[in-house]
Amino acid sequence: MALATDPFTYAIGSVAAPGTSVPPTFQPPDNCHTIIVQNPSKLVDGYVSALVAAPAPLTPGINATRVPAGGSATLAPGPLKNRGPLTLSCDQAAGAPVALEFTYINLIGSEG
Repeated sequence: MALATDPFTYAIGSVAAPGTSVPPTFQPPDNCHTIIVQNPSKLVDGYVSALVAAPAPLTPGINATRVPAGGSATLAPGPLKNRGPLTLSCDQAAGAPVALEFTYINLIGSEG
Protein backbone atom coordinates (compact mmCIF):
# COMPACT_ATOMS: atom_id res chain seq x y z
CA MET A 1 0.00 0.00 0.00
CA ALA A 2 1.04 3.64 -0.14
CA LEU A 3 2.03 6.04 2.62
CA ALA A 4 -0.78 7.66 4.61
CA THR A 5 -0.80 11.44 4.82
CA ASP A 6 -2.91 11.52 8.02
CA PRO A 7 -1.73 10.44 11.47
CA PHE A 8 -4.74 8.10 11.83
CA THR A 9 -6.60 6.06 9.22
CA TYR A 10 -9.55 3.76 9.80
CA ALA A 11 -10.96 0.52 8.38
CA ILE A 12 -13.74 -1.96 9.21
CA GLY A 13 -13.60 -5.75 9.11
CA SER A 14 -17.18 -7.04 8.77
CA VAL A 15 -17.28 -10.74 9.59
CA ALA A 16 -20.53 -12.42 8.55
CA ALA A 17 -19.90 -15.92 9.90
CA PRO A 18 -17.29 -17.59 12.10
CA GLY A 19 -14.56 -19.71 10.55
CA THR A 20 -14.09 -17.68 7.37
CA SER A 21 -11.84 -14.68 7.85
CA VAL A 22 -12.18 -11.48 5.84
CA PRO A 23 -9.80 -8.59 5.21
CA PRO A 24 -10.60 -5.14 6.60
CA THR A 25 -11.92 -2.56 4.11
CA PHE A 26 -8.29 -1.66 3.41
CA GLN A 27 -4.89 -2.81 4.60
CA PRO A 28 -2.61 -0.67 6.79
CA PRO A 29 -0.58 2.01 5.02
CA ASP A 30 3.15 1.41 4.67
CA ASN A 31 3.90 4.02 7.35
CA CYS A 32 1.55 2.43 9.91
CA HIS A 33 3.43 1.54 13.10
CA THR A 34 0.57 0.62 15.48
CA ILE A 35 -2.84 -0.97 14.92
CA ILE A 36 -5.68 -0.73 17.44
CA VAL A 37 -8.56 -3.14 16.90
CA GLN A 38 -11.83 -2.38 18.71
CA ASN A 39 -14.64 -4.92 19.06
CA PRO A 40 -17.94 -3.08 19.63
CA SER A 41 -19.89 -6.35 20.01
CA LYS A 42 -20.86 -6.95 23.63
CA LEU A 43 -21.36 -10.69 23.06
CA VAL A 44 -18.97 -12.11 20.46
CA ASP A 45 -15.16 -12.26 20.50
CA GLY A 46 -13.29 -11.26 17.36
CA TYR A 47 -9.91 -12.43 16.08
CA VAL A 48 -7.28 -10.61 14.06
CA SER A 49 -4.14 -11.82 12.29
CA ALA A 50 -1.34 -10.41 10.20
CA LEU A 51 -0.07 -13.95 9.55
CA VAL A 52 -3.02 -15.60 7.80
CA ALA A 53 -4.71 -14.34 4.65
CA ALA A 54 -8.49 -14.44 4.23
CA PRO A 55 -10.54 -16.65 3.94
CA ALA A 56 -8.60 -19.05 6.19
CA PRO A 57 -10.14 -19.52 9.66
CA LEU A 58 -8.38 -17.83 12.57
CA THR A 59 -7.71 -19.44 15.96
CA PRO A 60 -6.61 -17.27 18.88
CA GLY A 61 -3.33 -18.36 20.43
CA ILE A 62 -2.36 -20.24 17.28
CA ASN A 63 -2.56 -17.88 14.32
CA ALA A 64 -4.51 -14.90 15.66
CA THR A 65 -4.97 -12.44 18.50
CA ARG A 66 -8.28 -12.46 20.41
CA VAL A 67 -10.21 -9.19 20.54
CA PRO A 68 -12.64 -9.72 23.42
CA ALA A 69 -16.28 -8.71 23.17
CA GLY A 70 -16.50 -5.04 24.10
CA GLY A 71 -12.70 -4.81 24.22
CA SER A 72 -9.71 -4.02 22.09
CA ALA A 73 -6.29 -5.31 21.09
CA THR A 74 -3.18 -3.44 20.02
CA LEU A 75 -0.79 -4.77 17.42
CA ALA A 76 2.64 -3.18 17.15
CA PRO A 77 4.12 -4.31 13.85
CA GLY A 78 6.74 -1.55 13.84
CA PRO A 79 8.08 0.40 10.89
CA LEU A 80 7.89 -1.00 7.36
CA LYS A 81 11.69 -1.25 7.07
CA ASN A 82 11.64 -3.77 9.93
CA ARG A 83 8.57 -5.83 9.00
CA GLY A 84 7.57 -5.67 5.35
CA PRO A 85 3.97 -5.11 4.16
CA LEU A 86 1.09 -6.34 6.33
CA THR A 87 -1.90 -8.40 5.26
CA LEU A 88 -4.55 -8.31 7.97
CA SER A 89 -7.55 -10.60 8.27
CA CYS A 90 -10.25 -10.90 10.91
CA ASP A 91 -12.68 -13.58 12.07
CA GLN A 92 -15.02 -14.17 15.00
CA ALA A 93 -16.24 -16.71 17.52
CA ALA A 94 -19.68 -18.25 17.02
CA GLY A 95 -22.57 -15.82 17.30
CA ALA A 96 -24.03 -12.75 15.64
CA PRO A 97 -21.95 -10.99 12.96
CA VAL A 98 -19.13 -8.76 14.18
CA ALA A 99 -17.66 -5.60 12.61
CA LEU A 100 -14.19 -5.01 14.04
CA GLU A 101 -12.97 -1.41 13.89
CA PHE A 102 -9.33 -0.82 12.91
CA THR A 103 -7.38 2.34 13.73
CA TYR A 104 -4.01 2.61 12.00
CA ILE A 105 -1.54 4.97 13.67
CA ASN A 106 0.86 6.31 11.05
CA LEU A 107 4.30 7.90 11.09
CA ILE A 108 3.85 11.16 9.18
CA GLY A 109 6.87 12.54 7.35
CA SER A 110 8.47 9.11 7.36
CA GLU A 111 8.56 6.15 5.08
CA GLY A 112 8.18 3.95 8.12
